[in-house]
Amino acid sequence: MTKFTPPSAPDADALLALVLTTAEEVFGHRVVAADDFFALGGESVAAVELATRLEERLDIEVDSRLIFNTGSFRDLAHHLLQAAGTADRDPAAGEVR
Repeated sequence: MTKFTPPSAPDADALLALVLTTAEEVFGHRVVAADDFFALGGESVAAVELATRLEERLDIEVDSRLIFNTGSFRDLAHHLLQAAGTADRDPAAGEVR
């Protein structure tokens, strides 16, 4: 019997759904993958709030500058997927570095 090993990073569709849901909470209305953070009226306070919520949900560090530098929520999810897949966990502290 093969032991199940959970993936170290969330799959792309699930991560995109999480990013969209979190962005909807921050903006207070529906967003889609192609939406641009700035086009929706995003500013620094919203970027910090979105980054903080994503950090809590994904257990990885999310720099608010990443939100500023990605073109869409789909791009943001792609960058987060890469970060989650390559993050080094500090097992003693239970943190991702």
